[in-house]
Amino acid sequence: MTLKKMPKFIAPQLATLAERVPDDRWIHEIKFDGYRAISCIANREARIFTRSGQDWTDRFPTIAADLRELDVGPAVLDGEIVRLLASGVSSFQGLQNALKQGDDRQLVYYLFDVLELGGEDLKIRSQRERTERLQKILPKAKCSLRLSEGISGKHVDILAEACRQKLEGIVSKKIDQPYVSGRNRNWLKTKCHLEQEFVIVGFSKPKGTRQGFGALLMAVRDDQGSLRYAGMVGTGFSHQSLRDIHERLSTLEQSEPTVKLPRTIRIPHVHWVKPMLVAEVEFTEWTSDGFARHPSFKGLREDKPAEEVTREKPIPLSPRRGKKKGEVLEGIELTHPDKVLYPEQGITKRDLAEYYLKVANRMLPHLHDRPLSFVRCPEGHAKSCFYQKHLNEGMPDVFDTVTIQESDDEKGVYA
Repeated sequence: MTLKKMPKFIAPQLATLAERVPDDRWIHEIKFDGYRAISCIANREARIFTRSGQDWTDRFPTIAADLRELDVGPAVLDGEIVRLLASGVSSFQGLQNALKQGDDRQLVYYLFDVLELGGEDLKIRSQRERTERLQKILPKAKCSLRLSEGISGKHVDILAEACRQKLEGIVSKKIDQPYVSGRNRNWLKTKCHLEQEFVIVGFSKPKGTRQGFGALLMAVRDDQGSLRYAGMVGTGFSHQSLRDIHERLSTLEQSEPTVKLPRTIRIPHVHWVKPMLVAEVEFTEWTSDGFARHPSFKGLREDKPAEEVTREKPIPLSPRRGKKKGEVLEGIELTHPDKVLYPEQGITKRDLAEYYLKVANRMLPHLHDRPLSFVRCPEGHAKSCFYQKHLNEGMPDVFDTVTIQESDDEKGVYA
């Protein structure tokens, strides 16, 4: 029998936080509160990786055994490993307790995507196609592997019902889009309450009979990658977690402040630590100063590097499109914003326009007072393209023009 090569880890696609659940041409699933897991299978062997590519197979022996029993060729699956309470709600604290005890028998691996199957790259397939392929390979018998099923109903009611059932929220996926590693708008998440990761940058001294520490000092990275103080969290800890976290933080202490505190903040006896641990924290809102209000600790995130922790900001999904008009970005109407320009990466017309907006301050100085040519690809970038040097009639009048003598008897109008 010829052995098949074990597939390589594929970085997961990540959902962007949105203000509300989108409407048509999306499928909706439950947002779980667990560890994202990419599994690679071949030759009755299975490897389980975290979202950052750490091999955690040994931490999930039961799940790995069930993956090995799947009757599939080389495959790469995407899902979330959770611990379910009796109510059916996933519990991040319960998951952490199970991992600490070294017992994964009560854990469930909810699978929601297949990226490779039998040597075929399925990432380029639509979400609908990938979901259908996944449904066919999952076992019917009860085990730790389960399908994350889509939720039916009106999009306006889905989040309300999820919150009523005390779920985390909803993940919505465009049905016609490919799988693209990294965070993008093909997947959107809406939450029932605010929660996100914070970098632990220090801790305060405990008071009274409390052991370990009083509260954790939190920070997030800004757009430039610098850590910004985001408040303190002192609730949500058990006696055991106070001791365990304090023990880990004690090995990371440093004399220099990890972040600069605002002038209005005075915290006596701060123990600064190297920014290496990540905490999952639930809170009610962001203050105008950028602090988390009424935070409550949920657990440590061992699957996410501190370098990747930034403040999540929900994108608006206000209805801006109609049959005739497109989307407006910085005063420019963008027709067919969802048109996919680069299918391999899943990059849409909107994505490209938003990228140009982000880099405009750096790019435009290099283009100032220079005539430009257009590279036009009417059938897509993979087919025939051509250069358009001259500004023809019918082009937008927003361009400044310059006339250039091209030969003895010809002049050209450039943008």
